[in-house]
Amino acid sequence: MTVQSGHRVSSGGESVLFTIGYEGRDVPDLVGRLVEHGVDVLVDVRERAQSRKTGFSKTALSEELGDAGIDYLHVPALGSPRALRQWARETGDVDTFFVEYRRHLDGHLDSIRQVADLGRSKRICLLCFEEDHRMCHRSVVARSARASMRGRIQHL
Repeated sequence: MTVQSGHRVSSGGESVLFTIGYEGRDVPDLVGRLVEHGVDVLVDVRERAQSRKTGFSKTALSEELGDAGIDYLHVPALGSPRALRQWARETGDVDTFFVEYRRHLDGHLDSIRQVADLGRSKRICLLCFEEDHRMCHRSVVARSARASMRGRIQHL
């Protein structure tokens, strides 16, 4: 896992792990929120960094972020597996979705540790599509990474 380049480093105080969903947003709004909160690195936790929404696929998004001085990192291992997403849409069983997603994360603890390590030295924000963090796997990722970080989670 590599970050394209380093810009700002967080102060030694309490760290904040941000999360954001791009549902209902456009790219300038998303980038503006990240800049407003001093985010150094956007960590994309989608399995596939593609979107039907203009500007939110990996290349276009990383270029827009770079123009704003924000690095982009895609961590596909932390994405919700396609089969699990489809199953959740078909059944509407959110509770089981989260149980199964946590089980999925058990096989990717190295990726969680890498995100947590990055969050100790940079202000990071986890990105996925879902607007409501309570309905999105990024909240599980945030809590898992937060377990080994000093600080708090803030959903933008």
